Amino acid sequence: MPNSPEAKARNREYNRLYREKHREKILAHVREHYQRPEVKARHREYNRLYREKHREKLLAQAREYNQRPEVKAHRREYQRENREKLLAHKREYHQRPEVKAHRREYNRLYREKHREKLLAQNREYHQRPEVKARLAQRARELEI
Repeated sequence: MPNSPEAKARNREYNRLYREKHREKILAHVREHYQRPEVKARHREYNRLYREKHREKLLAQAREYNQRPEVKAHRREYQRENREKLLAHKREYHQRPEVKAHRREYNRLYREKHREKLLAQNREYHQRPEVKARLAQRARELEI
């Protein structure tokens, strides 16, 4: 019988032996398969939907992981050891034209959306006595 437990066990064993014997061939096929554009697109879409659906759970998992003492200690140690390299990378990253353009656009949209609040904050700031005094001092210096 083809569906008997003995036959299924025999097939599993044959499959295991085949996978062991042809491991490199199978890995090459899998690598090639996942490089196809349609397969990549399907996986990207699935991953996007999964992240959308399980966003809260994934964020909670990340928070829990990042709160572990050993993770915090490892991160601090890594940052201390590689401080110069990290700062250099940050400086270089923020000099890229596409990053600068993105930051400018984000700031422009923020200013448009929160225009009234920003104007009120600015008015409030300039009403402070220490700011008024500093501006008056600067004006006197410029007159001289």
